[in-house]
Amino acid sequence: MRLTALSAALAGIAILLPAQTVLADPGSGTAAVAAVAIRPAFLAQTAGERRREYLREAFLSPGAFFRVMGPAAGGQKGNEPPEWGQGAGAFGKRVAARFAEAQLQTALYHGSAAAAGYQTGYRRCGCEGGFRRLGYALSRPFITRNARGASVPNLPLLGSYYSANMISTYWYPDRYRPLKDGLQSGHVQVGISMGFNVIREFGPEFRKLFRFGR
Repeated sequence: MRLTALSAALAGIAILLPAQTVLADPGSGTAAVAAVAIRPAFLAQTAGERRREYLREAFLSPGAFFRVMGPAAGGQKGNEPPEWGQGAGAFGKRVAARFAEAQLQTALYHGSAAAAGYQTGYRRCGCEGGFRRLGYALSRPFITRNARGASVPNLPLLGSYYSANMISTYWYPDRYRPLKDGLQSGHVQVGISMGFNVIREFGPEFRKLFRFGR
């Protein structure tokens, strides 16, 4: 009975080990040591991690600045929408519109992902092969992981893209339509997300390439 209980306890400890187990052959003169890799268990995001990631995406990263100022500057240069005209006041209106849209999208994404227990943010593939990594990066707007680590449709992210763009048409001029302009902007945002995921996945390679070119 004690041997059975000890075996069960050792098996439980082995399951909890995150890295390696060392095996020795007692029948040989020298112990045969073999490192057995154990794949670490998927760790679901904690509430603190979710909060930090939301704040980073919404306010504390360079992307939070450029996702507002870039489109606002482009709209100012192209005079879009033309009803808002030019000048400092018009630029301020464009910045405010883009800021509200970005905050709405971020809140919808992180809020719905937290409610569903889905992973937020981008995690690099950790796999080998350029085509495999590329396919992984391009698929992340459409696929994420749930609290158990299983792959699931990334409905929180896709829903936030389209919902935020559709809702934001209501603070643009009346000619903007949710189903037409909102859906079109959502498509564009999905494409941009795929491009940035490729940059995130191959970032180390890009940095080495740029250093080599200097």
